[in-house]
Amino acid sequence: MPQSDFWPFIRSKAEENVNAESSLLQKQLGDMEGEVKEIQMELAAIKRDRTDLLNKKQVKGLAGFQDITGEIGNINENKLIADNCDDYPSFPDHELSKLREELVRTKNVADQERFLREKYETRLKDLELKLNTIRCPDIKADTKASIKQYEKQKEIDELDKKLDDYKCQVLRLEEKLLQQESRFKEKTTECTQLLRDLDEIRQENNRSLVRNKERADSMRRYLQTQISELERQLIQNRAQSRACQKERDEIRQRMQIQVNNLQENFELVEIRLRALQNQVVSLKNSYTVILSDEDDNELSKISAAT
Repeated sequence: MPQSDFWPFIRSKAEENVNAESSLLQKQLGDMEGEVKEIQMELAAIKRDRTDLLNKKQVKGLAGFQDITGEIGNINENKLIADNCDDYPSFPDHELSKLREELVRTKNVADQERFLREKYETRLKDLELKLNTIRCPDIKADTKASIKQYEKQKEIDELDKKLDDYKCQVLRLEEKLLQQESRFKEKTTECTQLLRDLDEIRQENNRSLVRNKERADSMRRYLQTQISELERQLIQNRAQSRACQKERDEIRQRMQIQVNNLQENFELVEIRLRALQNQVVSLKNSYTVILSDEDDNELSKISAAT
């Protein structure tokens, strides 16, 4: 039999203290029962809030805890699909930020609820233990049964919590898969449009290439005609040049002949001029002699006359 200040059946104390202690214990018992009811109400409210939150986010429900194994397999497959889908382009930053914020809020709410639940469960367990120590030993069996029931309920709650976590993971993976599929469809449409644009650009380039080729061919033919005309003119100019050179050589030869003739004539004229000069000199000398003879005759005549 336990002996404590809260045990109402202490034989060693005086009779006058029994009534006071019994009234005090009854008061404490009433307070504890009130706290237990309050905690139970708060736990029920937390469960209702959690159920509402899961009902808002749940797309399709799972049958029960027996399907957890199948759900884990689906989760692994969805993870593999999500990992394969990660090769595709990611979502826009604002959508990812919204999803992250929503996940963070949900996680914070779940953590807060889990903390409050554990706190209230611990407090409830302590109060139940105190009640069990206060109550008579006749209800120990009920206390053990309630403890076992509490442990079973705790295990069930833990399993429910794991099940809820698995459900949340499945929902997140399904949402991510749906988003990735939508993104994949959008990218497929964009790729189809890009391929169509590429075909149009390729056709336009082919047409432009054909036009440029035709223009180049026409330009080549025109330039070939011009080259042929220039070659013909070059041949004519070469023939004219050779004719001019031949005519120039002939004119040079004729001029050289004329120059030679003029040189010979000039030499003949010089010879004749020198001969004439000699004749003039001889005539001048003879005339001088004649004049001197006449002067002598005149002088002799004058002297004779005197």
